[in-house]
Amino acid sequence: MKIRAFALILALCVAFSLLTGFSYGPRLQQLPQPAVEPAALPVFPEPQAKTYSVTMTSTGPGVAELYADKAGAQESVYFLADPEPGYRVSFDKCGYYKEQYDMRLIYIGSNVYEIVMPDGDVLLNLEFVKIESSSHKVSMTVSEGGMASVDQTSAKNGESLFVEVIALPGYSLESVKAKSQSGWNEGYHLGKTEGAELYEIFMPDEDLEIIVTFKRNGPYTVTPRVDGNGTVKLSHQTAYELETVTVTAVPDRGHEVVSIGCYHSQITKTGTNTWTFPMPRFKEEVHVTFAPVNYPVTVVTELPMGGVAYLDRETATIGQTATLTCVPDEGYRVARITGAALTDNGDNTYTFVMDASPVELSVLFLRENNPFLDVNETQYYHDPVLWAVENGITNGVSADLFGPMGVCNRAQVVTFLWRAAGSPAPEGTEIPFTDVPAGSFYTDAVLWAVESGITNGLTETTFGPNTVCNRAQVVTFLHRTHGSPAPKTGENPFADIPAGSFYTDAVLWALENGVTSGASATTFNPGGDCLRAQVVTFLYRADQIPEPAPDPLPFPDIG
Repeated sequence: MKIRAFALILALCVAFSLLTGFSYGPRLQQLPQPAVEPAALPVFPEPQAKTYSVTMTSTGPGVAELYADKAGAQESVYFLADPEPGYRVSFDKCGYYKEQYDMRLIYIGSNVYEIVMPDGDVLLNLEFVKIESSSHKVSMTVSEGGMASVDQTSAKNGESLFVEVIALPGYSLESVKAKSQSGWNEGYHLGKTEGAELYEIFMPDEDLEIIVTFKRNGPYTVTPRVDGNGTVKLSHQTAYELETVTVTAVPDRGHEVVSIGCYHSQITKTGTNTWTFPMPRFKEEVHVTFAPVNYPVTVVTELPMGGVAYLDRETATIGQTATLTCVPDEGYRVARITGAALTDNGDNTYTFVMDASPVELSVLFLRENNPFLDVNETQYYHDPVLWAVENGITNGVSADLFGPMGVCNRAQVVTFLWRAAGSPAPEGTEIPFTDVPAGSFYTDAVLWAVESGITNGLTETTFGPNTVCNRAQVVTFLHRTHGSPAPKTGENPFADIPAGSFYTDAVLWALENGVTSGASATTFNPGGDCLRAQVVTFLYRADQIPEPAPDPLPFPDIG
C-alpha cells in the first residue's frame, strides 16, 4: 500500500544517512579561527558533547538492526525490527539501563522505528513472538465533531489496523487511542490521504476498542471597536469556530452606521441594526463606525407667484443651523412658512436648528391687502373676497381665515345683500318674526329685505335665519335687489331649472350678466348649499353689472 511504500522510502533514507556518516543529532559547527600569535591567547580544550550508548538485543525469528549505537540527549535513533511471517515484535523489555520502564516509540513505516534519546543509556531488548491465529473483535467509538473508520472489524494479534479520521468544520482531532483489557495505546500518525488523517494501530491478542475524540475549536474572544456616536452589543464575548455571533449596532439620535466589518470574517446584515458573522478559528474584532446623518433640506413655494425662497444648504446634520431667505415681489408679503420651527430675523431671513429628520419648508406669498391664508390668487373667489372685505360686506371667520367653503344661512345672505346696498335703515321697527331677536347683527337686514320685497319669511311669524341658503335662493335675492329685470332671452340651458319656477328668471338673468355660469354646462344645481365663496362672488359680479342707460328725453318742439 501507499503508506508502506512511503515508510520504506523513509527507512532507506535513514540507512543511507548512516552509511554516509550523516547524523540526525546536532553537530558543533567548526568555525574558522582568526590568525593570532600563539602566545596571545590561552588554549582551551574543545568541549565534548556527552553521548550515551544504545544497545540492542533480539530473540526469535526476525531481523533487528540498530542504525546508531551512540547519541546525545534528545537526538533521534532509528532501528529496524522486521519479524518473520507469522511473528510480531514485542517491545516489552525496552528501556533505560538499571531503570526498566516503558519508553515511547515512534513508528516510521516499513518496520522502522524511532526513539528520542533520554539523558542516559538505552537498552532495546526486542522479542519476535509468534502471532496467535485467533481473531479478535475491533470496535470503534467516535465523539461528536467528526467521522472515523477502520479498515477491519476483526484482526489477529500483531496485525496492523488503519484508521481514517476526518474532523468536521469547527472541530479538531484530539486523540486516536486503542483500548483493550491490557490498557491503552495511542495510534501512530502516518500522515494524510485524500483529505483524511491516517493512523496505524497494532492489534493485541484480545478485543480492541478504537476511541476517536474530537474537540470544538475555541472558544475565541470577540472584541468590538467603536468609532463615533452609538452603542454596540455582541451576543457572545467568546465563541467557538463557526458559531454565529450577532452584532447589534444602535446609532445615537441623528446618526447612522456608515461602516461595519470584521477583521477576518464576512459579516451580513440580518435586520434593523443587526448583523451576524461566523466565528473564525482565532480571535476576532468587529469594527463599527457611526457618523451624523446628512438629512435633505428643501423649500417650495405654495403658489407660482408672489416671490422666491431659497436655503443656504441642501443637507444638514442634527444640531446644524440652516437659513431660509424669502424675497417677496412688490405688493406681496410672506404670509406663511411651514415645515420647521423658525426664528424670524426681521430681514426676510429665517433660521432653524436641524432635527433628526428631513425638512421640507413651504412658503406662501400673498398680496399685502389679503389677510386670509385660505384665499389666494389662483382661486376664482380671490378678488370677490377682497372686494367684500374692503367694502365692509363681510369679514373672515378669524383674523387670517375667510372660510370660503363654509355654507351661508339666510341671516348671513340677507346681511351681505344689505351691506352691499349701503346698510340702509329699515323704515319700520316692528319685527314680525319670532326667530329674529332685536339687536342681532341681522335684524335690520331682515327688516330691510322684507320691506324691499327681496324675501319673505318661511312663514308669517318665522324667518329661518339659521336655515342654509341654497343657490336658487341667493340668485333670486340678488335678482330682486336689482329690480327683478326680465331676462333678455327665454333660452334655458339648464336641465334642472324648470320653466315657471320662482327662480327661473333670476337664474337666466344671472347667467346673461355673468353672475354665474352654473354648476356645469347643462346644470345649475339650484338646491345645492351656497358657500361663502360663492355668495361673495355672486355679489361681486352683480356689482359689476353696468347700470341700464336712461331712456332718451324727447326732443323739444322747435317752433
